[in-house]
Amino acid sequence: MAEISAKFYRLMKKRGWAVAEAAAKLGVSRASFYNYLAKKDLPRPEVLRRAHRLWRLNFSYGTYPLDDQYFDRLSTEPGPVKEIQIPLPFIESLRNEDIVVLKVSPRKPNAVEVKLLITFAG
Repeated sequence: MAEISAKFYRLMKKRGWAVAEAAAKLGVSRASFYNYLAKKDLPRPEVLRRAHRLWRLNFSYGTYPLDDQYFDRLSTEPGPVKEIQIPLPFIESLRNEDIVVLKVSPRKPNAVEVKLLITFAG
């Protein structure tokens, strides 16, 4: 996250842009751009792709480079789907209609938050 913030900040200073101007060019809100600079939020992959394509900024995730090859694949291939089993002591008594997915929210790279509603039919 610090890498992204530093690159956005250096670009703004180099080009003499205010936050509002940089945010508009990137297609995000001013508040979102401030959060990227303050290291409060990570930009979504689509935002990183736009920054890479517009301004030729290179990013990495650990030792994995987020380069043209990564962003090209991002736009054409869906991400891997993992089925995760969560141990619940009462799982045998649940039916498909007992579980409702209320919300799926993307979080940091490779993570999601899932809110479920589980009801028990008597």
